[in-house]
Amino acid sequence: MRKQFLYLTGTYAIGHVFILIDNLFASLLPTKTLTALSYGFAIVGIPRAIFPISTIAITPLAETNASFKQTNQYLTASIGYSLPVILLTWLFISPALKFLLGYGRFSNLDLKLTALAAKYYIFSLPFFMCWPILYKAYQIKNKLPVVLIFGVMAGVFNIFLKYLFIVHLHLSLFGIPLSTFTANLALCSMAYLYFKKISKKASAEKS
Repeated sequence: MRKQFLYLTGTYAIGHVFILIDNLFASLLPTKTLTALSYGFAIVGIPRAIFPISTIAITPLAETNASFKQTNQYLTASIGYSLPVILLTWLFISPALKFLLGYGRFSNLDLKLTALAAKYYIFSLPFFMCWPILYKAYQIKNKLPVVLIFGVMAGVFNIFLKYLFIVHLHLSLFGIPLSTFTANLALCSMAYLYFKKISKKASAEKS
């Protein structure tokens, strides 16, 4: 149980570590950019809160011992949900922000930067949706140490990308979401491919 607790704590911490890395490198950027990134990231969290598919998936996954077919269905549903949200964000985020925040000290520049941050961050939404499903599937299969290793690798990769994009390439506001997207893509890809491998191996052993 102690090992399970430690692995679960480490796994749950991966997302928070990613946010911490974002904030650390965002602190190198101008104040308005940092604020816009914070608002943009918060906006991307809204679709996840409205439709928490990973919470819905946990019982069916547990009942099937996180079968590859069942897990794949929920991953596909997450991506299918994310795509129209991405499109709607690009089409309507600017007027929506102007309606909700376009008053007081929130200037036109603040609105523009926040809209850009949300537009860039929203491309990571499929990975934000898929990652909880993947690590819960690993948890059901009692394979959390592997997930923790993937998380550490993706975290190091994230730091490298942010250093490259922010410090060397000076991509400013675009650099943070771009590195977040790339690191989450790597994390989910590693987790998915290895999950597929162990699922096929388990099926072969049964047959």
